[in-house]
Amino acid sequence: MQITKQQDIEYHRVAAAKYDTGVTRYYRFYHRYSLHPWIKRLSARIPAPCALDIGTGTGVAACDLAYFGCQVNAVDHSPEMLAIAKERALSMGLSSRITFTLGDGEKLDFSDASFDAVVVQGVLHHLDDWGPLLCEAVRVLRPGGEIYVSEPCIEGTPISNFINGITSRI
Repeated sequence: MQITKQQDIEYHRVAAAKYDTGVTRYYRFYHRYSLHPWIKRLSARIPAPCALDIGTGTGVAACDLAYFGCQVNAVDHSPEMLAIAKERALSMGLSSRITFTLGDGEKLDFSDASFDAVVVQGVLHHLDDWGPLLCEAVRVLRPGGEIYVSEPCIEGTPISNFINGITSRI
């Protein structure tokens, strides 16, 4: 069954209030052992990197990026999720390092080569075709920049098959 963007926005509108107690809490382990080390390596290589968090949701990755020294632009298509993200950043004292924008990850309103890093965490499984979003991520990435992609993968889903296909060749 194909999910439309409007259906996904509606899902996140309804899920926003309880998202962190369910989904975020479950996956927080991966932030500590995967995302955080990546951000630390990025910040050691590029002082005060400018990062884009596509599909920021409740702002967990955006706040992690800001906490470890990045200047962050965080984009999401859900006003409800962005409201929670803004409150998270404010409560953590990070709001001056993060700009939150309502927008579409497949049609970013940023110039080419604008960012040192792009984070796409937990977004691709919401899309039937992740090509347009990944093309936008590459378009806004500066030469020598880095993209961090993380996905919860249930075996047999298209994203799982894609990731397993790539990692089986490494």
